[in-house]
Amino acid sequence: MEFCPNNLTIAREEASLSPERLGNSLLSPVSGQTIRNYESGVFCPDVNTLLHIASTLGRDPSFFFAEALNKFIHKPNASTQQPEEPADARQAATGG
Repeated sequence: MEFCPNNLTIAREEASLSPERLGNSLLSPVSGQTIRNYESGVFCPDVNTLLHIASTLGRDPSFFFAEALNKFIHKPNASTQQPEEPADARQAATGG
């Protein structure tokens, strides 16, 4: 699974915390710049830091992977897509 930086920003802003306040409130504090780097996707938090962030923000850790997981689940699968009708068949059906 892939970390979704946008969800970190959403959760932090909903908690009305600045990056600095969030970083300083963690069990192992990190700088506000580190939080901004997580949010911009420069790098991802390690597992322990992510668990502390989730706890601090009152979120399940899976929330920080939700968008990436959603994209994976709803990714079109070639085996489930209907083949496109040939142009001749479309014209015949529309009377063209």
